[in-house]
Amino acid sequence: MNVMAALACVVVPAVLALLVAGCRSESAPDVVREPRTASRLEGSIAITNVTLVDVVSGAPQRATTVVTKAGEIAAIGPSISVPPGAVRVDGTGKFLIPGLWDMHAHQEMTGMESLDLHLANGVVGTRDMGSDAEFI
Repeated sequence: MNVMAALACVVVPAVLALLVAGCRSESAPDVVREPRTASRLEGSIAITNVTLVDVVSGAPQRATTVVTKAGEIAAIGPSISVPPGAVRVDGTGKFLIPGLWDMHAHQEMTGMESLDLHLANGVVGTRDMGSDAEFI
């Protein structure tokens, strides 16, 4: 399985969440919430000069460009053309991997505030191990 096939099943917000994880500072992250609209998802996003982690081999692929279109990964490679009008994200010094899952979380104990912290660290899903069903 090549990198494109491995990443094709990953949703773009999960990938971008991990790029944000590489940007964080020592202080708590600021989370910007934007409404997800169809027009926002129709455009392209190009993450340039990022180190892509191959989930099959574990090998880093440096100076890679990842282009998304309409919410899906459209192209990955070292010399991919960035479409006109695409939102550019400079990935210099950052790593890109598929979204992570926390498979043993206690959301009721940590509260809703922890969801932003999860996302800032690349965790895009959690498996709650005992919270009240109404809370979840």
